Amino acid sequence: MELEKLSKEELQTIILEMKKKEIEYQENADIVTKLLISKTDCKVSDFCKMLVAKAPELHSIVAKKRGDKKIGSVIMFRILREKNLVYMQGTCNVPYQTMIDKGYMYIRLKDRGQTYNGVDIFDKVTILTPKGQEYLMKKLIEWYGDNNE
Repeated sequence: MELEKLSKEELQTIILEMKKKEIEYQENADIVTKLLISKTDCKVSDFCKMLVAKAPELHSIVAKKRGDKKIGSVIMFRILREKNLVYMQGTCNVPYQTMIDKGYMYIRLKDRGQTYNGVDIFDKVTILTPKGQEYLMKKLIEWYGDNNE
């Protein structure tokens, strides 16, 4: 088809069809992403397991581009720190306040069952919300997708 020979109306029709297909493609990608994520909050380690189970292609692409064999919670937290989504506080990976404010992550305190000088000791556990899982999945595709050689 030679575009120079088409009328203005024909060109507009083609453009509208292309936009419609682009919207359909984006909606399908959004549906696939929503099917992949958990419907409940989860730990980062559980997100990594879900990534292996439900999106093995993405998992292998991310691992390969990073030079790793697999992406577990240690590597995932390293990625999150590199991308400034979390930071180290002592031995804990803590989400930045913007991630908490956007509803992507939060901190859950886990009782160790130990005390120090009569004070209970708690661990901080970073939790991904379903919204955060969707955000992270999209970001992994953006950062490590096939078009990002």
